[in-house]
Amino acid sequence: MSSLETIVSCDAFHLAREAWDERTLSLEVRAKHFTASPNGIIFELPVHVWEVLRQYPGIELDLLGLSAAELRARVEREVDERRALYGEAEGGLVKFLAGAGGLLAFGPPTDPREQQVASGLAYYRKRQREQRKIQAEIEKLRHELSPEGQRKRQAAHNRKAERLYAKRRLEQQKAAKAKASA
Repeated sequence: MSSLETIVSCDAFHLAREAWDERTLSLEVRAKHFTASPNGIIFELPVHVWEVLRQYPGIELDLLGLSAAELRARVEREVDERRALYGEAEGGLVKFLAGAGGLLAFGPPTDPREQQVASGLAYYRKRQREQRKIQAEIEKLRHELSPEGQRKRQAAHNRKAERLYAKRRLEQQKAAKAKASA
């Protein structure tokens, strides 16, 4: 069962993410011209579509700048808001829905406040670590695509090629010596 959350959608494309997967996006492009191979898909993307798509973040990185104290204050505020909403809710379905919000992060709304805060802190710390990893991957890729990163990549390629050519020259010399002595 898919639980895609739409980020942005129109006749030309649909950008979404799985509710439980912050590391992957889903992009459906309704392209007229595309090429598919075992290694990937290439499609013509109109520049106006690209300009709109690139304005939407693939993930919220809202926890990156929070200190431990700020994170705790956020969790406590959310737990208190949730507990108040649950306490004010009347009737079966309304009370159920009020308690369902935040269930994964904080646990059951009937748990003691400190237990919900502890669960919420564990949940948000895990999300914060994931966001830091994603931010590091973004920065690494930006660096690789920068002029400095391209120079480093080219220099590494040249070193590898030189080692390969040196190895081949040595093998050719050995083969020539073996042929001459035979």
